Amino acid sequence: MRNPYIVLNLKTHPEQARVATLGNSLILNDNFEKEIRWNHAEATDFMNYPIKLSSTMILFFCLEGEVHLFQNMQECRMKKNDVTFMKSGLFGEVKYISRDIKFVVILINEEFYFPIFNKYDMSILQKNLLINPICSLPTYRINECITLYKMIKDRINNHSEDMFQEEVIKGYLQTLIFNVYSQIKMSLNPHYEKQTKLTRQQNFFNRFMELLQENYVQERQINYYANKLCITPRYLSRIIHSISGHFAGDHINLFVISEAKQLLRSKKLTILQISEMLNFSSQSLFGRYFKKYTGYSPKEYQNID
Repeated sequence: MRNPYIVLNLKTHPEQARVATLGNSLILNDNFEKEIRWNHAEATDFMNYPIKLSSTMILFFCLEGEVHLFQNMQECRMKKNDVTFMKSGLFGEVKYISRDIKFVVILINEEFYFPIFNKYDMSILQKNLLINPICSLPTYRINECITLYKMIKDRINNHSEDMFQEEVIKGYLQTLIFNVYSQIKMSLNPHYEKQTKLTRQQNFFNRFMELLQENYVQERQINYYANKLCITPRYLSRIIHSISGHFAGDHINLFVISEAKQLLRSKKLTILQISEMLNFSSQSLFGRYFKKYTGYSPKEYQNID
């Protein structure tokens, strides 16, 4: 039986979908020199199928054409010069790709490299990516990003024996990602732009989101996360609400419900199997939980067109 969703990491990424590879640390793909073989399964097999990132970040640039995504439980449309930045632990799904698509994809192992943001910037980035996964880049900025991408690609394919190869590539990546992030930050409400320091509350928010992405299947109690952060559950929930507008429990439920919806939509597992995967003690408990937060029973949700 096929899995209910694709778990994507650099080890499982298909060989044909790459133009440059740095071991299990970095994969690049584009269609600058090759045409997409639309009549082959490899070009469309992944479409309309949930994808969950595992220890992997993705930068996806749409240079021409259009891509429709279902990301963070939102319908998103990418057009020319748009970019999306997806972090490990989140779901995505490709719904449509236009035949005139030109694209760049960068897959990064988080153990190899993670953007060196200060903690204030990281908390803003995490919050914004959940709300607005797509960012439009001006032409000069997209051109700079693609130039950096080509430099990384050339480094991997033509200069593999150079000294400090990984360090140089990380430097290029850092510049590229900061280029994208600077545009994301410019698009934020000016209220956030005026803040320059990470407050104690923002630090807790950032750490909470990291813990949540790693543990939401096994741990749905606020007490678990509060204990990890050495604060009370009430204080944690108040902090998270002040930063994001939602309480800690809302974030936990959002992650659990998002995965449940993806599993139910795939129709590859029974409701009992899904409840067990999500660590519910019984199918009936899962059903009550799901209906409480969606208004539908799991079976009703599966049958929605």
